Amino acid sequence: MQRGRAGPTVVRDVIPLGGRAPFCEDLEMGSLLDVLSGTLWLAVAPWVANAMPQDAWLDQRDFLERRCVHCHSDEDPAGAFDMEPLIAMEDAAFAADPRDRGGYWRYVADRVRSGEMPPEDSRPLPNEERERFVRAVEEAIGSRYDPDLPPDPLAPVVRRLTRREVERTVRDVLGVEVDADRFLPPESVAVGFDNVGSAQSLPPNAVEGILRFAEFVARDAIAWDDPDLDRFQRVTSPEMEELEGRLTTQIAVGGRHGFPRAGIYRAHVAVSADQAGPDLARFRLHVTDKLTRDFEVTSGDPLEPDHHTLEFEVLEAASHTIKVQFLNDYFEPEAEDPEERDRNLMVHSIEIEGPLGAPAMTGVQRELFSRFGEDLGEERLGRVIGELALRLWRRPAEAREIFALEGLSDPVDPFGRRVSVALEALLASTRFHLRFERDEAGTGARALDGYELVTRLSYFLWSSAPDRELLEVAAKEGALEDAELVAQVQRMLRDPRASALAENFAPQWLALTSLADRDAEGTPARLLLSMRRESELLFDAVLREERPVLELLDADFTFVDQLLADHYDLPGVDVAGFQRVSLRLGDRRGILGHAGVLTATSDPGRSSPVLRGKWILDQLLGTPPPPPPDDVPALEESGAVTNPTDLRASLAAHRSNPACASCHASIDPLGFALEGFDELGRRRLGAPELDLTGRLPSGEVVEDLPALAKWLSTDERFVRTLLEKLAVYALGRPLAAPDRGWVARMLLELDSETVSLPQLIKRVVLSPAFRQRSRIEAR
Repeated sequence: MQRGRAGPTVVRDVIPLGGRAPFCEDLEMGSLLDVLSGTLWLAVAPWVANAMPQDAWLDQRDFLERRCVHCHSDEDPAGAFDMEPLIAMEDAAFAADPRDRGGYWRYVADRVRSGEMPPEDSRPLPNEERERFVRAVEEAIGSRYDPDLPPDPLAPVVRRLTRREVERTVRDVLGVEVDADRFLPPESVAVGFDNVGSAQSLPPNAVEGILRFAEFVARDAIAWDDPDLDRFQRVTSPEMEELEGRLTTQIAVGGRHGFPRAGIYRAHVAVSADQAGPDLARFRLHVTDKLTRDFEVTSGDPLEPDHHTLEFEVLEAASHTIKVQFLNDYFEPEAEDPEERDRNLMVHSIEIEGPLGAPAMTGVQRELFSRFGEDLGEERLGRVIGELALRLWRRPAEAREIFALEGLSDPVDPFGRRVSVALEALLASTRFHLRFERDEAGTGARALDGYELVTRLSYFLWSSAPDRELLEVAAKEGALEDAELVAQVQRMLRDPRASALAENFAPQWLALTSLADRDAEGTPARLLLSMRRESELLFDAVLREERPVLELLDADFTFVDQLLADHYDLPGVDVAGFQRVSLRLGDRRGILGHAGVLTATSDPGRSSPVLRGKWILDQLLGTPPPPPPDDVPALEESGAVTNPTDLRASLAAHRSNPACASCHASIDPLGFALEGFDELGRRRLGAPELDLTGRLPSGEVVEDLPALAKWLSTDERFVRTLLEKLAVYALGRPLAAPDRGWVARMLLELDSETVSLPQLIKRVVLSPAFRQRSRIEAR
């Protein structure tokens, strides 16, 4: 990234779109947008470009000519992949093809490794030759899991806090609940996660929302009494001026009033009436959207109106409509007494008094104001601002930064207001929204400093800012020792905030975030939320109880609420909220039997073995198939799909297309095993003839969900993929070739049958990729 000379810090330009970001030490950048849209080459390019010497890959031409070209050639090549042009390429072009189409070649290597290719009816392939080709492909595309690969932590791009991370941060640090969706732009997803720095951006129109967010949170976090606040304000509106206060029918008049903060207020209404008929005039006073009160009017003299008062509480700063509604209009034009013919209400004024009394201090305010008492004198404000900066910026503020924040308010302002103004700037700063890590020029890796490391750790495990203990650990000189880091991981996983892993990581790993789209397709939103929550709670139980991760595949228990229990037809569940239930007598097992997974991997209106099989390959085994060729017709065009039996026949016809056969041979058998459940994850009843069996490319047969779960639990790719998904989520970047070195070393140290989520998490945290970052070489 090209960097320019830094200009002076300008505090009022809180998030600039060009120039230097305020409060950012010596960060120099041409544009904040450039930082947030940093390119992926920082993470992977050096390794993809130099994954394997050219000559070593060129030797594979012989293998392709002897084993592949006779099927993958001519006018109708198998799998729609013609290898003849590859064989005819110039050396440089042939050597570059794996790097240009790495995903395809990785899939080719997986098919050769599994024994699917070459096919069974071809000449047997010696294991030594098979391994040599697979190794060559993986080295050419930089995907080989080699424990001897040298470590390189790479240099991730700057990461922006996601909306969920922002919400948890202000909740944990300031005690303020905020809906970040109201203010902040949505995230983009890359490699399955919304916290990957290379995919994040900050559109120019986001600045206004960030400023409104900062104002909202600062106002709720710090309460202060403004001595200049006008305690009496009249409610006005054009309609009141037009009617001159007279209501002649059962209509309402009033206007919007902004309440500056939570507190007690009084509404004062001055009214009189032209009395007529047997009853006194009556009106209803509306304050906020929920509170109303009815009053009678006794005065008939506009010069001496009735005065009515209503005291009420406002829970947060907001704008509300205040209005008076005439309830009992009366009109009798034939009455003998002219004064008894027409009853009218006259509203002379509506005034709001308040807020009454000093506001109650918030929790964080009580803590800070008592910790840094008035005995500190002029130092008090700087100490409070410094503590808030430490917690929100995840590193100590410099003296010049605190001085600038102090200068945002007038020294004669109330102390609470001065803190609130500084807090608003802290929350609008790039230092809050972006996770900066110091770049160093040079070669090799550097250890993260304490604040950088505990920030990575806290947002990995809590999706929130470091707490006081982590910040105290970060302040120590020198790098954190392994034992201290592991102790902090153990402490943090016991903390309720670790629920973030279940609520943020698990739904993205399992691709359950797409369930929200099903609401528009007719599935009740409450049921979809219960589906997602079931998977989150199972993940949380496996995490906190330190169960083997394989129980995610074959757990004989789950969590349901009344809605989900009825959906599953489970008896005996009649309590509010979620409860743990046994599945020992059923055929549901682990996440594969969860309605959320089965719904997310279905088409609207019908289940999809293809989507379910692809989901297993991608999310659980880390070997996604390549996209289908452009000229392959969609499945709906291939035959009837009105029921599972027809769908299986339609898929068989689909696989008869040579362009489809290779991929579907590995996808469809996995999906068939889940066809005992419909598109919403309900068990199919009354269909004993339904064929759930599928023959895998390796020759094994799976006949239902329990058998599929058992087979997956024996596949080493599951634990490896889960470890990699955790690493991507923790690092905020795709994994590259050197990462596969430490992944391979760690897998050698683990027992796949007993390894737990805490063990995998500790391995990620102790990895060089998590604890270090590469220096940036001058270009």
